[in-house]
Amino acid sequence: MTAGGRPSTIFTIPPGVSFVDALARGLLRRADGDPLALARGTVLLPTRRACRALQEAFLRASDGRALLLPRLMPLGDLDAEEFLLAGEAAAEPVGDGMDLPPVMPPLKRQLLLGQLIQHMGKMRGQAPSEDQAVRLAGELARLLDQVETEGLDFARLDALVPEEYAAHWQITLKFLAILTEQWPAVQADEGCIGPAERRRRLLEAQARAWRARPPGDPVIAAGSTGSIPATAELLSVVAALPNGMVVLPGLDTRADTETWAAIAQDPAHPQHGLAVLLERLGVARADVMPWPDAERGETPPARARLANLALGPATATAAWPALKDSAEAGELTHALEGVTRIDCPGPGEEARVIALVLRRALDEAGCRAALVTPDRGLARRVAAELGRWGLQVDDSAGSPLADSAPGTFLRLSAEMAAGGLAPLALLAALKHPFSAGGATPGAFRARVRALERAVLRGPRPAAGFAGLRRALKGTKAGKDLRGWLTGLEKAAKPFLSALRRGKSLEAILDTHVAFAEALAASDAESGAARLWAGEAGTAAARFMAELRDAAAGAPTLAGERYPALLASLLAGQVVRPRYGSHPRLAIWGPLEARLQHVDLLVLGGLNEGTWPAEVDPGPWLSRPMRAEFGLPPPERRIGLAAHDFAQAFAAPRVYLTRASRVEGAPTVPSRWLLRLDALLQALEATDAITADAERWLDWAAALDRPEKPVPTPPPAPTPPLQARPRALSVTRVETWMRDPYDLYARDILCLKRLDPIDSDPGAADFGNLVHGALEAFLTAYPKDLPEDPEAALLDAGR
Repeated sequence: MTAGGRPSTIFTIPPGVSFVDALARGLLRRADGDPLALARGTVLLPTRRACRALQEAFLRASDGRALLLPRLMPLGDLDAEEFLLAGEAAAEPVGDGMDLPPVMPPLKRQLLLGQLIQHMGKMRGQAPSEDQAVRLAGELARLLDQVETEGLDFARLDALVPEEYAAHWQITLKFLAILTEQWPAVQADEGCIGPAERRRRLLEAQARAWRARPPGDPVIAAGSTGSIPATAELLSVVAALPNGMVVLPGLDTRADTETWAAIAQDPAHPQHGLAVLLERLGVARADVMPWPDAERGETPPARARLANLALGPATATAAWPALKDSAEAGELTHALEGVTRIDCPGPGEEARVIALVLRRALDEAGCRAALVTPDRGLARRVAAELGRWGLQVDDSAGSPLADSAPGTFLRLSAEMAAGGLAPLALLAALKHPFSAGGATPGAFRARVRALERAVLRGPRPAAGFAGLRRALKGTKAGKDLRGWLTGLEKAAKPFLSALRRGKSLEAILDTHVAFAEALAASDAESGAARLWAGEAGTAAARFMAELRDAAAGAPTLAGERYPALLASLLAGQVVRPRYGSHPRLAIWGPLEARLQHVDLLVLGGLNEGTWPAEVDPGPWLSRPMRAEFGLPPPERRIGLAAHDFAQAFAAPRVYLTRASRVEGAPTVPSRWLLRLDALLQALEATDAITADAERWLDWAAALDRPEKPVPTPPPAPTPPLQARPRALSVTRVETWMRDPYDLYARDILCLKRLDPIDSDPGAADFGNLVHGALEAFLTAYPKDLPEDPEAALLDAGR
């Protein structure tokens, strides 16, 4: 009961309990065997992945029986039609929420903002290039989303007095006039709004509808911390409904009043978001009730208590030394069972250790395990290491599209064409696995290698296909490669022409796609079938199609800037797997891991700057300016990440891993690990979580260590007598004594050292050029000099 006598509608599920399983059990119990009662309810969850996790939890809770599930709606990825259904169920339409303009496609928004940035730069005499403008537009779009999420008005920027800030901030405020003066008109012309604004307005519309006429069926908002103001407002409406309930994740109910007051003032604390939400709901922490079906925890409650103590406010750390002699010291130490910390020498060793932990979990019947990390590089390493045992585990947080095979091929083919077929760019594109040019990939690569040996090693030939043809004249490979080079030139000609003439981005994209498909075609498959196949190919095709639609009406683009522009637009695009590739193993990002539950959890990449990420207020507003404008402090993101860490730390078995050095530089452990170390030192339990670390590191090192090294004698080439040279110059004898293998390679194996690719002309090349020019001059004028000898000699040199 609350202080007012009304039954509490705010509940919490502790961290040591599977959130979705406890929620499913509770909802089934409330349905009391009536299948339609469960189906009439609506459950609001943070993400679509959380909705899928709850569906699986219902399946487990019902022992596989068929169920009519409640309506599951993700607050983080809303659809107007979903709210329309909710409005119909509530017998109350959501009104103007259905009349919202559509969301402007992200690529179109980025290009339009980039054009505004370029226009303002031209007015100031410092216009950025297209790719620089697009990168700035991406940062500007992030600021736009933050402002729209918080429901702020850009007109408030006028209230910031530029003269009160440093000169560069004054310039920035004037630059942000793009958003206050020009962007609203652009959005009106396009008939679109931003995704954050549309989400906020949908949430506000639903809150108004339920406030005006509360639905009679149950509405449960679960798992959200209310970090978005519109979400917090909707939660307050749900809490006030006759059949509404709000279920919070992992609320600390044991913190004393003084500590809780400090938490409310510390944005970086994991409980800060919940403290702010309770204050907004007007609910005292004592009125929050435990979820009735959350008593079956797999982790002792002391684990959550340990995490809350370790991540507590700085003012609470003074009480740590007294914990050693307290009554709960034994409980806290016992809670460390199942927690292992492993500090690895580097990222490679960390990935191998994590892969070993996950692989060993499969030997336990029914055990489910997952890696959670924000470090996508570590996630890819672990996925590759799991391939040792034939295990395919995709990173559900996604991998960069720019690093995928189709994304790389598109970038390389653009750089090849824009660079005038420079040797390095040309070879990088033609040696890509997708390149086939209508032939078998093997035959195509053989011709590329022949072209490389003939003209691409040594000084660079002249630009374009004409330069390659001139360089091939007189070479042995010239005759065989001439027809192949002509076919390649025919496929690339429209793309090269569009780049050279500086056409619109729309035209450049059309010719680029046509060239990429022609280059990717093999003798057995079309280029489109090879290039756009699979999850990465589908993502690349969707990206190019969206970019093509967004490029309509874009101004003329300088051809040499196209590769950089394409790379800037590719940044941030990810390839997400459609389905999990393994039933018991997973790799998640922190966002994907929210509300998920497994038996064994690895928290990887626990270094400062990685998890948590560095606090960056952004390039547009300083901290005082953000506070005066009304934006939340950047530390709030650390608080949300800390809450994710605290929830994951309460898994039944958890491994904490980090790399001591990255790229040769020492790293700093995550602040959460440092806090945990200090707390364990106070409890005199420092070694409690590191005892098994050496064993795992030894096992990881043994993976690549041969079981029985076989000594081999040093190489001693002894060619037959008939293969040995019969005569050597004095200098070759010296080489023989200094480096016999050089003599063996050159005179016995007849190998010749290849020239570097695209090398600068050396002294020998300069001497040959001078001698060749003099020879041509003397051949042209064997007896009498011309009227202008200097001009004739320069012509011969050219």
